[in-house]
Amino acid sequence: MSLGGNTLIYWVNKNYLRKLNLPEVHIYDRDVAKYAQAVEQVNSKPNCWAVQTQMLEIENYIHPSLYKEFYPIEDRFVNSTPDWKNSWSNKNIPEELSAFLKSEKEAGNQAIKNESASKIKEVFANQLSKKMKKELFEELNAYDEVNGWFEQIKKHL
Repeated sequence: MSLGGNTLIYWVNKNYLRKLNLPEVHIYDRDVAKYAQAVEQVNSKPNCWAVQTQMLEIENYIHPSLYKEFYPIEDRFVNSTPDWKNSWSNKNIPEELSAFLKSEKEAGNQAIKNESASKIKEVFANQLSKKMKKELFEELNAYDEVNGWFEQIKKHL
């Protein structure tokens, strides 16, 4: 299984799986316009399905309440107003969280580690994603979308 949008583009362009005649499911971030072309290419093949996320990036689907389980921070990264979810889906979470963590570290929180955007993506993928629950997806208004991905995966198995 290939992870990372840039890597997936090569799999689509080079059609590496063609000879295996296997179903394919691709989920691309919405933040890169050229991924729309990859989605079209994949969807044009039999027994294949692709989609771009409704939120900007896959990291937007990790509930911010989980951040403090890895990073020694308070909830100040998230706007605590009742409508914080309205802008959440369009935030560049890795970049914005990285800037926040770096400012917290500069302010004296030396316990913060792995604060680069690439490390944040790694932490989210390998650790925090495992802690996501249905209720957290629902709070992000993402449950139906994510459940739809799994329905497509089941359909294409």
